[in-house]
Amino acid sequence: MREGDWNPKEIEFLNTLLFITAKPVVYLVNIGHDEYISKKNKYLPKIAAWIKENGGGPMLPFSAEFEKNVSLAAGSADAAQREKAAADAGAATMVPKITQAPTTTCVSSTTSPLVRTRSSAGPSVKAQRHPALLV
Repeated sequence: MREGDWNPKEIEFLNTLLFITAKPVVYLVNIGHDEYISKKNKYLPKIAAWIKENGGGPMLPFSAEFEKNVSLAAGSADAAQREKAAADAGAATMVPKITQAPTTTCVSSTTSPLVRTRSSAGPSVKAQRHPALLV
């Protein structure tokens, strides 16, 4: 749907159907705790290239481990406390960007098993191992 070539009349009709495949995709890339803090991961350029070649969309690197530690350190869901705990841990929290993303695809660049996740954006979250990581 998203990549189709539609005329204005078709677009008007298709928009009434609310197809999930017509929504933009945001790629969440789960990287290691230390890689997230240092902002260095050898797979990010390969993943970014794959995303660009396959329809594009924003890529949000994050660390589930880092976010878990921030959540525990903050002691609450209060945004200001989370931001302070993240700054004390050495990086910014990605939770606000992730939860405001319209549709997300989780990609793991770690060797750990993938975990299906769900954001406040709804059930359109998919977890998958990125093809560039299978080489």
